[in-house]
Amino acid sequence: MAESPLIQELLAERTQENIIRVLTRRCGAVPPEVAVRVRRVRRDKQLGALLAEAAVAADLSFSTGFLGSALGDGQEPAPGLGPTDGKRQRLSLTG
Repeated sequence: MAESPLIQELLAERTQENIIRVLTRRCGAVPPEVAVRVRRVRRDKQLGALLAEAAVAADLSFSTGFLGSALGDGQEPAPGLGPTDGKRQRLSLTG
């Protein structure tokens, strides 16, 4: 079933806020520039991957490559983000 664009946007916003909430809980205060980059990610698949990585993050060194790829700026995703990798990969949201 296809969801309306409004519902998709609301779900994306909820997931973005959950990512920021998880990062705050795990890593402390999230810098505004990191929150802005998270809020620019709109695709459900990328948001899901980012949420999964945020849940195991030890710090805010999430990959700008991952966020750049999700935003379509041509940067490659960080290594280890593929579904078959099976290893926790540090990502950098800063930078």
